[in-house]
Amino acid sequence: MKTAKDTDKDIRMLMRKQLPEAPGNPWFVRKVMNRLPDKPARRRKSPAEIMCYILGVIGVFAAWGYSLHTALAQGLTIQTVAVSAILLLLTLFCIGMFAVPALRRSL
Repeated sequence: MKTAKDTDKDIRMLMRKQLPEAPGNPWFVRKVMNRLPDKPARRRKSPAEIMCYILGVIGVFAAWGYSLHTALAQGLTIQTVAVSAILLLLTLFCIGMFAVPALRRSL
């Protein structure tokens, strides 16, 4: 009985016998590399976009400060818990806006 390795060897030998060898061409790599598309250029962020990011980060920190101040002054009310939960989701969303594209680029 033939094993899978024996079958693979037989197929490999059959292909070597019946298929023609590719001609040697020292320019092959250069030709292929010249035809590849260029890497996309990274777009620079505009000053308005940078300002929006800065204001967003300041806004999230200010909201956390307000939430903490309100929780310490009034205790845990439904409003402070709701604001904290919304701020937590907003903060995770903002982190995800930067983390997901960075992870995609690295993989």
